[in-house]
This record gives sequence, C-alpha cells and structure tokens, in this order.
Amino acid sequence: MADEVLKDEKGRFLTGTKPGPGRPPGSKARLAEDFFRDISEAWAKDGIDALTKMIAANPDKFVQVVANLMPKEMVAEVAHKNVVALPERAASTEDWQSKVSTHH
Repeated sequence: MADEVLKDEKGRFLTGTKPGPGRPPGSKARLAEDFFRDISEAWAKDGIDALTKMIAANPDKFVQVVANLMPKEMVAEVAHKNVVALPERAASTEDWQSKVSTHH
C-alpha cells in the first residue's frame, strides 16, 4: 500500500504523493521522429500524385493548403537608401511645381 497513488475525488494527486516513473526519457521525441519519418516516406512515395488528385477534386482546398504553408510574416532587410531632395519653400503651388520639376 505504500506505493499506492493517492488522488482526490477529482482524480488529482494529493500533496506529498510520490510521483510515478513517468514517460521514459526520449520517448516523446522518438514518437515525433518516427511520425515525421513516416510522413516523409509517404510524401516521397505518393506526394505528387496526392497533390494532382487534390487539385482536380478540390482546387479550393489546394489553395488553402498552399496559403497555410506561406509564412505569416516576412522580415526584409533593405540594403539601399532612398534620398529625396525637397525643394526650398515656395511662394505658390506653381512655384513649388516648377522647383520640383527642375530637381528630376
């Protein structure tokens, strides 16, 4: 009885209860690795055919799959600077337009 797991009426462990052995180390990672390996093998074997069938049968679902694979955000680094030379203050709109057109 010393190794009995004590729980309350809602199935929660009681304070001070010794924890069980739990999941073996690495088993969760191993399951995920096996799953992704299997998916990869299935894709290598039938992926193109599956896409072709999907496009023919459900083109809207195909577009949805493609859209879901696209990144939600993109970060771009700009390697150049745009320099804009503004003309001096002008007395009128016409004067400003003439100064802008001479800066091109």
